[in-house]
Amino acid sequence: MTSGTKSELVYSWVVPGKPIGKGRPKFRRIGNFVSTYTPKETVNFEGRVAYGFTELYGNDKPLLDEPLAIRIIAEFCPPKSWPKKKLAYLAEGGFFPHIIKPDGDNILKAVSDSLDGVVLRDDSLFYDAGVKKFYGSHDQVTVSIYRFSKE
Repeated sequence: MTSGTKSELVYSWVVPGKPIGKGRPKFRRIGNFVSTYTPKETVNFEGRVAYGFTELYGNDKPLLDEPLAIRIIAEFCPPKSWPKKKLAYLAEGGFFPHIIKPDGDNILKAVSDSLDGVVLRDDSLFYDAGVKKFYGSHDQVTVSIYRFSKE
């Protein structure tokens, strides 16, 4: 969290599967009209994030409407081309940052957009956000939401 602020964990859940960044909107012409749509891969990922929350916490929770912070941990399986020595180091708890696409800010955007109307009133409530991307044993995203505390 930001230095000088305290926070209280409200929700935390794991979303299995590969982390996906928010895709750029796509456009299509239908007759004389142009429509905009979100790429299917992004829609599926956002659905998995929302489903993970409702599966763990139910869908009868009141929407949060207060200052919030979000932490996202995006874990990616290593490429099959990695040498055994590197995989062994990872298996022993070694750390390798994930510095290729998807960008952390696009993962954050996809996750925060998926929470609108499911967990919170609007993703503009996030006053603080952070994303950590690294290689690990599973493709998954861990989402943690914190409530601002003055204490």
